[in-house]
Amino acid sequence: MTLSEVTPWNGAVESAPTGIFVVDTQFRVKYWNAMMEEITGISLNHILDACLFDVFPGIADTEFTRIYDEERLDENIVELAFFDLFSEYHPPENRRYYTLKISRIRDKNETIGSVIVLEDTTTGFASKKALEESERRLSTLMDNLPGMAYRTKNDENWTLEYASRGSKEMVGYTQDDLRGHPMRIFRKRIHEDDQEKISKKIKEAVAEKKRYELFYRHLTTSGEYKWVWEQGAGVFDDAGKLVALEGYVNDFTTQKITELELRRENERLKSSSRDRYRLGGMVGKSEGMQKVYDLILSAAATDTNVIIYGESGTGKELVARAIHELSQRRDNAFLPVNCGAISETILEREFFGHTKGAFTGAGSEKKGYLEAVNNGTLFLDELGEISLPLQIKLLRVLDEKGYTPVGSTRTRHSNIRIVAATNRNLREQVRKKRMRQDFFYRIHILPIYLPRLSDRKEDIPLLIDFFQDQFKKQGHDAHIPASVKDAFGNHDWPGNVRELKNAVLRYITLRRIDFLKHAPEPDETEAAVLDFPSPDQPVKLRSMVAAYEKQIILKMLEKNQWNRTRVAKHLGIDRKTLFTKIKQYQLAPK
Repeated sequence: MTLSEVTPWNGAVESAPTGIFVVDTQFRVKYWNAMMEEITGISLNHILDACLFDVFPGIADTEFTRIYDEERLDENIVELAFFDLFSEYHPPENRRYYTLKISRIRDKNETIGSVIVLEDTTTGFASKKALEESERRLSTLMDNLPGMAYRTKNDENWTLEYASRGSKEMVGYTQDDLRGHPMRIFRKRIHEDDQEKISKKIKEAVAEKKRYELFYRHLTTSGEYKWVWEQGAGVFDDAGKLVALEGYVNDFTTQKITELELRRENERLKSSSRDRYRLGGMVGKSEGMQKVYDLILSAAATDTNVIIYGESGTGKELVARAIHELSQRRDNAFLPVNCGAISETILEREFFGHTKGAFTGAGSEKKGYLEAVNNGTLFLDELGEISLPLQIKLLRVLDEKGYTPVGSTRTRHSNIRIVAATNRNLREQVRKKRMRQDFFYRIHILPIYLPRLSDRKEDIPLLIDFFQDQFKKQGHDAHIPASVKDAFGNHDWPGNVRELKNAVLRYITLRRIDFLKHAPEPDETEAAVLDFPSPDQPVKLRSMVAAYEKQIILKMLEKNQWNRTRVAKHLGIDRKTLFTKIKQYQLAPK
């Protein structure tokens, strides 16, 4: 049977708005409808039985000639896209592109020819070419950037759909290492101290449909941390659903190092140009204080935990504040907590907060210290007073940044830095099993030791001038003669800088020198003045004893320049008991 016998062409095909033609297995044209004549300007009589490739040699090298290879034999329809089949018949500005749909014609399962339908896809072709060119230019731009551009789709694993060529130099991974893999292949190498805040910032930005900007440390495959700067945003569909994240990661190490060095240098220049004997609220030009200043600057440039050792009155809180004010956390909260002044029974809920109804009297939810100081600095004074059970719970905060309020089952997180202080030997506390060894090592990362005032007497004149200026601003006649300054210089100052400040104020107020030459033992303590009620006046023994105890404690504190350690020793009680009574009687320095 011939091709013409099995393909009865009717009027519908002849008048179809698309080009249709038929070829046999040798590509000889057997039919050519009116639209084909219009497209090519060639009549059926001119092309009938002619080989298609003789008439249109331009298509001989296209996939059109391969439709009969073994792969295609069982296909009913082959679709070939975007062929400029008849370019020689059209000027460049009128060039047309077609999609060819080819269907086999068979007789008794034997292919005897094909019918080809042309669909004009010039508009789609132009759009596709424009899109491809745009993507090519964008890809070229992205691949030539020094950092890593990325796109992750919103699926279970946040799969990376795209990563630019800069990923290799940026994070040590090639494009192929990243593309098609979960984003965690990159995120898991972020420094553990930065991971939580990164995740939180991205979630907050996406929820508000805003851009996010991140600074963090990333571990490359070479084992080195580098600072990176990441910017990105969520991609949303028309319904407002998040479909992807797009962003750019750039190496910020050089700028970060420069920033930290400049900050350190600025503080050094401030100290040396104005007088290096000042840093924050501290005064001193002695060698001991210069070492302290250097350690403060080093601590401020990092985010590690700090422990400050020193006797009472040496200025441990001033050091902690200076570290905070010079650090990246300076715009957030600084919260001092005296661990020895809080009752053990309420210490946990003060740190972690509590929910409504967590215990009798808990009428409302209350934030704890950890939530209040999120992204800031928590200063733990008298760290040695923290109990072992609380140490365990604080370890979780240090390790995981997580905690659970009293009465709650939901874990909360807080990004805090701990600066602690003590006048105790913490290693001795560990040896006596009063402090956990793992807790000690998480706190004792960067130690700073404050010298006693008696070990830096050359700073006493500077401190006196500093206190004079302070009191002068408060309206006092603050002149102190040289003879008095000499007397101050010869004193041992067991109460350290705090005692010196109080002595300066007493001299300015009373015009006499009043040193604490000898701290009296308990049996040498002067009897407190107590007004006894008249015989007919009712009185409760408990209130009389409390009033007497309050007077004794206050007098001892004043005689010892509020050195609580010394007072507790003289009274034969432990420091925690003394702190509790100070809080109970609402005692404070005048």
